[in-house]
Amino acid sequence: ELSTQSVEELLGRKGTIYRQWVKIVKNYGLMHQDEKYYWDKEVASLAENLARVERLIESETTTNYQGFKLDKETTNLLLMKVGRAYHTEINDILLSAFALALTKITEEQSNYILLEGHGREEIEKHADITRTVGWFTSMYPVKLNVDQSSIANTIISIKECLRQIPNKGIGYGAIYGYKDLPRISFNYLGQFDSGYEEEKNKEWVVVGEGSGNTVASDNYDSNIINANGAISNGELSFGVLSKLGLADLTLLVNEFKEQLENIIDHTSNLSRSYLTVNDVNNIISQNYLDKIQKER
Repeated sequence: ELSTQSVEELLGRKGTIYRQWVKIVKNYGLMHQDEKYYWDKEVASLAENLARVERLIESETTTNYQGFKLDKETTNLLLMKVGRAYHTEINDILLSAFALALTKITEEQSNYILLEGHGREEIEKHADITRTVGWFTSMYPVKLNVDQSSIANTIISIKECLRQIPNKGIGYGAIYGYKDLPRISFNYLGQFDSGYEEEKNKEWVVVGEGSGNTVASDNYDSNIINANGAISNGELSFGVLSKLGLADLTLLVNEFKEQLENIIDHTSNLSRSYLTVNDVNNIISQNYLDKIQKER
């Protein structure tokens, strides 16, 4: 029976190969120069901010590590209740807490971080990369602005900042390449399991055991701060690998956890939800929207 089937019947229709995708991304940069205005404005103060962060480096060979974990009850609030307050996604909340923590060590209200996307964006209607094997990851800078006097204003600022990024950031690399990027990387990997009792009966589970070095020693990491987190066994955990001195890193990580717990407490105890301008297609200003909602 197999001998009578065509290659397409056996393997499925051929999709877009990686080489074709590279050309598509390159062409995207040429065809979307309008995004250049957004990115030029976004990175206008990147060099200045980067210089401040670099002054915190203990040494380029330093590899200090600190981490924290939230218990299952707090993690469940983060997953199930927190997002209702300002119509947010979990990354909005995590980045709000991280941005507030960064201000503690940089003494700046605005800081740049590097975000990654899966890169498999629908930027060409005839392209099919659903089964294409390759490294598609995109990287792009994000400027995080906070209001240290208001958790609400910080959440709204971070949420709106992330929503304004065109096509999930794929245009930055296509237009500029990957030079002069922020040296603070943030990556929330998602929820690896449900955390419920039935997980214990699975044959395969995620464990927190050490796995040794995963990167070759001669593969230089230019990042000053690498923050990586995920939810496993019903608990959110974050690890931060850094070139900072241990005192500064400990301060950053402790502040990150404290700010995240404060945000979870604030949002989960609100008696109502609030819209931001992205929720109403940017037809009015945030100040006017706040006024309308305050009167309700």
